[in-house]
Amino acid sequence: MQTSRRRFLKMGLFALGFLLLGSAGKYLFNLFFPEAAEEDEKKPEPRPKDPSTTPRDDGPDEPEDKWTRPLGQTGAEVSIFGLGGGGVLARADRKNEAVELLQEALDLGVNYIDTAPTYGSSEQHIGEVMKTRRNEVFLATKTLDRSYDGTMELFETSLRALQTDYIDLYQLHGIKDVEDAEQALGSDGALRAMKQLKNEGVVRFIGVTGHRDPEPLCFLLEKATFDAALIPLNPAEVHFRSFKKQFVDFALECDVGIIAMKTTAYGRLVEPEGPFSMQKLLEYTCSLPISTAVVGLSSSEQLHENVQICRELDTLSEEEMQKLEQKAAASHQHANFFKTEW
Repeated sequence: MQTSRRRFLKMGLFALGFLLLGSAGKYLFNLFFPEAAEEDEKKPEPRPKDPSTTPRDDGPDEPEDKWTRPLGQTGAEVSIFGLGGGGVLARADRKNEAVELLQEALDLGVNYIDTAPTYGSSEQHIGEVMKTRRNEVFLATKTLDRSYDGTMELFETSLRALQTDYIDLYQLHGIKDVEDAEQALGSDGALRAMKQLKNEGVVRFIGVTGHRDPEPLCFLLEKATFDAALIPLNPAEVHFRSFKKQFVDFALECDVGIIAMKTTAYGRLVEPEGPFSMQKLLEYTCSLPISTAVVGLSSSEQLHENVQICRELDTLSEEEMQKLEQKAAASHQHANFFKTEW
């Protein structure tokens, strides 16, 4: 140990002296201490930087993870693809498939799940999974009742069905017109119940949904504070009572997180019957300032396709989005049926 220490000090003194001699000093140092030179030669050359991991100097860095986005100002991060409570999840006769699909979705990183008491057996099927995986999910459900008492009763029913003791996002479901909104805002209205549930801590955030007309939703945002809004967004939607044109910007000004639905207009826009691929529809919707796009599914294959599209998402330019909207113009009446028939 002492010999090594003395040799180390000796080498240090020689190195200092030789350093003053420049290149000649380096030659003499290698001559007197060849083993040190050999060790230096064994050191691997530094690996060249991978240009794909080197920050660019020509603009802000692109986020590495495009899979999650913040939900408005709630502080919650949600997967850009959200699993809707329709499709197989609503079918009472397909419980096993529904539970398997839910488990698979969570395994793939989907953390946003949307449902409602009116979606068949959806809440019950989701509840089977919430028993063991509740902490992996941002769970949203709704009240279609406009009264205080009715909403409180519906909420308790949803808790039992979902097998949980709290809801992440509780929403006024399907606001149709201003009169409908005013009823929910009344002294004995649903909003009073929702605020109370939030104050009690059994609801984290409150929201509103609507698919017929953006006007009553704007009215609600002017009258009360909401954390999120669930609205239809697709290339055909812009041609009639457009939520994109009349609601999105106002919601953002109100710090409301935007959740998209009706991405395929219940399949009427997607191939082979419709003019678009699922990829183009999701690219369009997710290029808007949304937090998540909720889609109902019928199979595991659809789940994997949607997740892959959203994980590899390429956002569209404004020009590309306008081209899709122009392409949808011819079929917009067929695609906007939920604004007139429901």
